[in-house]
Amino acid sequence: MRKLLSCLVVLAAVIAYSAEVQSANKDTRRPAKAAVQNKTVSQKKTDVDAQQKEKKLQELESENKLLDEMIDKLRSQIGKLDQEIVSLRDDIEAQREENEELSAKLKSSAPAKPAAKSAKRKTARRQATNKIEAHMAKIILPRIAFKPPATVADAIEYFRRASIDFDDSKLPEEQRGFNFSLQAVPDDGSLPTIPTIIEENVNFLDALDIVLSSAGYKFVVQGSMIVVTPKNVDYKPYTPRSHATGSAKESKAYKIEKRMKNMMLSKIAFKSPATILDAVDYFRYASIEFGDAKLPKERRGLDIAVDAKFATIKPKTIPFLAASNISCWDALRFVCQGTGCQFEISDSTILISPKP
Repeated sequence: MRKLLSCLVVLAAVIAYSAEVQSANKDTRRPAKAAVQNKTVSQKKTDVDAQQKEKKLQELESENKLLDEMIDKLRSQIGKLDQEIVSLRDDIEAQREENEELSAKLKSSAPAKPAAKSAKRKTARRQATNKIEAHMAKIILPRIAFKPPATVADAIEYFRRASIDFDDSKLPEEQRGFNFSLQAVPDDGSLPTIPTIIEENVNFLDALDIVLSSAGYKFVVQGSMIVVTPKNVDYKPYTPRSHATGSAKESKAYKIEKRMKNMMLSKIAFKSPATILDAVDYFRYASIEFGDAKLPKERRGLDIAVDAKFATIKPKTIPFLAASNISCWDALRFVCQGTGCQFEISDSTILISPKP
């Protein structure tokens, strides 16, 4: 019995020891497994961080590439701007040198007392002989400046504009300014250039006289028109045959003439290379727009025809004509005279033909 108990005690001790050993083994394996798991998680985190860094590097490289491209474009634009600046600087220097040369020439050719002479010319160069010239003398131009290659036509165009800009500001614009017509131009259309002229605080009448005289031209006033011609031309206004005489007073021709004289054109402007044929198109249109407003449009227009001779000859250009509030009759009269043409009313048709 004692032996049996002794064996049971030994067996119990062995079992207890075995349990302790197993428990110790479990405790040893658990930290090892946890360490392996922790190592795996850390490795995954490291891999993710590496991928993010790689992606960030790629994004930075892409941005740097875009920045490099933008820098290259800016450098290219700066280079072009530098070239433009150099070109502008050269132009300014050239203009400055030209101005200095012109100033030196003017100073060398100036009279001893330029102010006194200028003041005298403003009041004594030309005296007004009619209402329009008196109006011109009242307009003061602060400054005029001309030099080649400006031509007589360019000068007239300037004075036309200036007569509106510097006229009495109290007047409506449509009532300001003067009408101009350039006549007796050579067949080849050539016009002289204006020499260098600079004047300040000069009245319109004297300014126009100074500029035109310098190119061998003059002006005369015909009705509401300032007619400009070469000095050596004995200007005679063109007067179409009137149908307002005798029994013709009641004819269709007289009625057409009367309509043309009563038809006021608010504004008209022609200059080379426009020809009499271009003017015909305009007058056809204008006769509808500016005809009697009481009539329907289909009955307002004028029947204007051109001679068959224009099919075989080259029509002359209109040198210059600019006018406001002028009758259709007078406008066509000045256009025809400036282009070497004439017009006649036959029955209800206005026929334009070259002068014989």
